[in-house]
Amino acid sequence: MASTVAEAQPKTAKKIVKKKVKKTTKKTKKTQPPLKAGVLRYGRAKKAIIKKILKPRIKKRPSGKKPVKYVVKPIGGEKNGKTRLVLVKKNPSQYPTETRRERSRPKKGPSRQYLKKSLTPGTVSIVLAGPHKGKRVVFLKQLESGL
Repeated sequence: MASTVAEAQPKTAKKIVKKKVKKTTKKTKKTQPPLKAGVLRYGRAKKAIIKKILKPRIKKRPSGKKPVKYVVKPIGGEKNGKTRLVLVKKNPSQYPTETRRERSRPKKGPSRQYLKKSLTPGTVSIVLAGPHKGKRVVFLKQLESGL
């Protein structure tokens, strides 16, 4: 019995080796065919919809009917044409002439700069910025602007 089992195994192994694996080749669809060199056809949102990352925005209408824009109304008189088409949603009769701006709050000026306690009139200090950088100066007083 051992010999029959040993013979069966190599035959199945040969069958597996002889089977050909079919290769499927997919044609890739270009999502962005260029218009010119460097100019792409679609924007980010449209590209995302094509790649199925985003869902397309579709406005849903109730019950598949188009919204009614006009209503037929009868008009009296012989020479008036008997009926008129009247808009369901009328446009405003007057538009504002100018848009109002919100009042802006008065801007507060910069707060007063406080000096170091050691900086008193008559103190020798060194200028750190500006055209006179590195020069030694004598501090006289603080200006109203805070400098």
